[in-house]
Amino acid sequence: MSMAWLNARGNTGIAAYIGIGMGATDYKQPMQSPYPFARLTVPFLNILGSNDYPAVQRMSDEIETFICDMHPASRQVTVQGADHYFDAYNEELPSVIINWLATLPAPTDSR
Repeated sequence: MSMAWLNARGNTGIAAYIGIGMGATDYKQPMQSPYPFARLTVPFLNILGSNDYPAVQRMSDEIETFICDMHPASRQVTVQGADHYFDAYNEELPSVIINWLATLPAPTDSR
């Protein structure tokens, strides 16, 4: 869903983008289209678990190559021990997000 939105709108109307478990598909289903990383110039946080699906692990390698070019505040974080659903990591996942958001400058109102 977010891929289609990014493809259509790019950065329009967003100050940052957070992806969690990116690259997962239904069992044995290929990705329908690649993520439109070139459309992102805002800060990007990618979060995955160290025990995430193999497809997510592979996608994290691809994402790592884009992060440097996206925005200096972009990051990729692996939550050690977490699976794709972050079961038993109900505190770590939001903590990663909150800590990253706190490093970003406040968005300016362009109205």
